[in-house]
Amino acid sequence: MASESESTLSVRDSIIDSTPTSVLERFLDEVKTKSELTRKLEKVKVRHRGHDKNMTVEVNRNFSTPLDVARHLGRNYVKLSAVALVNGSQYLDMNEAICFKEQEIEMEFVWFKNQKHKDPSPANQTLWNTMSLMSGSILAEVLKDDIEVYPLFPCVSLSFSQGAFGYEFELRHSEKTNGKLEWIASQSELNIVNRKLRAMIYSNPSIYGTDASAKTAELIFGENSSKNRVVEEILSQHGKMGINKVRLYCCGPIVDIHPGPLLTSVGLIGQAEITSIYTLGVEGPNGGVIHRIEGVALPSVLPAHHWPWTVLTRAAREDASARKESAKSTDMKTFADWYREQLAWKKGQKTNEVSVKPHLN
Repeated sequence: MASESESTLSVRDSIIDSTPTSVLERFLDEVKTKSELTRKLEKVKVRHRGHDKNMTVEVNRNFSTPLDVARHLGRNYVKLSAVALVNGSQYLDMNEAICFKEQEIEMEFVWFKNQKHKDPSPANQTLWNTMSLMSGSILAEVLKDDIEVYPLFPCVSLSFSQGAFGYEFELRHSEKTNGKLEWIASQSELNIVNRKLRAMIYSNPSIYGTDASAKTAELIFGENSSKNRVVEEILSQHGKMGINKVRLYCCGPIVDIHPGPLLTSVGLIGQAEITSIYTLGVEGPNGGVIHRIEGVALPSVLPAHHWPWTVLTRAAREDASARKESAKSTDMKTFADWYREQLAWKKGQKTNEVSVKPHLN
């Protein structure tokens, strides 16, 4: 994989194909069905606090979203809000339905540039979550047809405070070819991947989520998907807390498991770059080899000049080798454990986080 002409990557540089996959079609059918089944309209009062406006609006429970509330407040709230904070503790996607049982709730909108003394880290985490799934969604479009790619999960050992977002995926040759495929991307290959990433951002893909039971998730992913086992593992842990659904997100052509929150407007994504793609040397559930794609990103409202951006990308690239070695540690965290911690953070619950590494399912 030393040269672009001999690259694993396809030289197809057309805009990302928007034709939905069967998994995507089943996901969209589930979202549509859920919307049609909700018929009773109930009102909930939303008291907005923060920034320059304090006001109360009345919206429809189970239908209206924080984005609908933002439209009442003004254009800046629609354009700049990364995530909504409800009752001072729980985070919602901007297009996630307001389903709280209370008759009245309090809502704030988190911006990347917040009021004085406000913490922007929830917005940063939301950006990182979004970029992780977006990097996974472009993989099938940049690889040759004789290579099978299986998107797995966001890299559970990375957060925005660690200097890179990540996504883990599995690669293997088609049945016509023998031998394991281990890929360490060259700079020319990274250039092609980054062109695809920018094309996806410019195409303004739909990003939204829905909650699904184990049965529904199996219908969406298919009976033989390795993700069904992960759904069961997550729900077995959450069953004691009365949680019987997992959150699924549509991000471009892929559907994935993620607790959220995610950005619903890619217009908030500014500079973004994939900095490294490498093999972890671990066999995956489909008989291929686990790989990781990593990168960095900044919001559009906080652009960086060439020099600081070069420093950020170089640091992420240099730290990749250390992260690769740590991923092989025997001290590992399962995706279900990571999901539980992220969901607890999203819902404003305290967790006893431990510094462990990902388990490669």
